[in-house]
Amino acid sequence: MQQAAEKVFQVGSKWLRIDQTTVGWDNTLLTSIVKTPNQIRYSVNSIELEQWSIGTKYLIELRGDEGKTLSIPFKSYFGIGRKRKYEIFNEVIDVLMDYFFIDPWNQILERWADGETWSIGKYEMGPEGITKSYSDRAVFIAFDDMKALNRYDHVLINSISDHKKFMKLDFRQDWNWPLVNKMLMNLDIWN
Repeated sequence: MQQAAEKVFQVGSKWLRIDQTTVGWDNTLLTSIVKTPNQIRYSVNSIELEQWSIGTKYLIELRGDEGKTLSIPFKSYFGIGRKRKYEIFNEVIDVLMDYFFIDPWNQILERWADGETWSIGKYEMGPEGITKSYSDRAVFIAFDDMKALNRYDHVLINSISDHKKFMKLDFRQDWNWPLVNKMLMNLDIWN
């Protein structure tokens, strides 16, 4: 298998370098590196000043085995450069997925389809349903009793029979949310 070349992205005065084993974010004062990231979360949020939205923040966060978190923000104020930042944001996510996440996640998906249970952050995906652990309790919703609603920054997962049972797959807070989302995508639960 041929090793992929290093990918380099320039975002303003900052540089992002991605190769098969590391991700480095260099802002001229400080270089942050995560080796072999195995957790990811990303989101798009507004930058607000009081009640006004003054920009957009595209954020990618990575975590490796050593537990260190690398935050990669792309910010656009007043719409200046927003389209280009969004293009870079998507391209970086594609490269990160190809280098670090697609193959391991596909193996997890295959094994989950064969009936194995997987813990992914706060979530446990079993053959019968999904459980989310909170600090004081756990909520289980069976797949045959589930409806999901995709929102801008989260997926809302509800129990059909008990409206007090629900969970939120939050793109800004939940590590590896794309894997949980991918597991749910093939189920007939979407509104």
